[in-house]
Amino acid sequence: MSQSYSRPYADALLGTVPAGFDIEKLISTLHDVSNALASSAPLRKVLSSPAVKLEEKSRIVEALAAKAGVDAMAGRYLRLLLENGRILQLAEILGAIRHALDAREGVVPAHVTAASDLDGASRERVSAALAQATGRKIRASFTTDPSLLAGFVARVGSKIYDASALGAIEKFKEEAHGN
Repeated sequence: MSQSYSRPYADALLGTVPAGFDIEKLISTLHDVSNALASSAPLRKVLSSPAVKLEEKSRIVEALAAKAGVDAMAGRYLRLLLENGRILQLAEILGAIRHALDAREGVVPAHVTAASDLDGASRERVSAALAQATGRKIRASFTTDPSLLAGFVARVGSKIYDASALGAIEKFKEEAHGN
């Protein structure tokens, strides 16, 4: 599904959420449903089959929603997606919801590649350092690449922050060849 379809569904949900509603909890439970869909090819096949009646599909989605602890609002939203043939695009729609929330709150995404897995405290320190460097709120995603040797490389928009040992070695080589 393209962005042109996911954005209206994201906007529809965000437009119906009352003030003070815990949207993060709603997103979390919808992610649980999305993960269940992603992990089961037979489930996706049943939900996409025109031979299976909507009522049967609805019971399946309701059972997934109950297992994920989905509230009434999220349950209605899942029903809307099912009725409109968009239930299997839930992951993309959730991405559009996150993007819209981040834009609304002034949060920018950062992709951090570290030499090794970072614990929660280290992730917080890296995120805080990036927030300070950019002057923006950061939502960081983390991956690992042992070839960095130590440290991390972060991309925030088009800006690269290289605090890796490999980056320092490469910089040293460039400076040595330049002299």
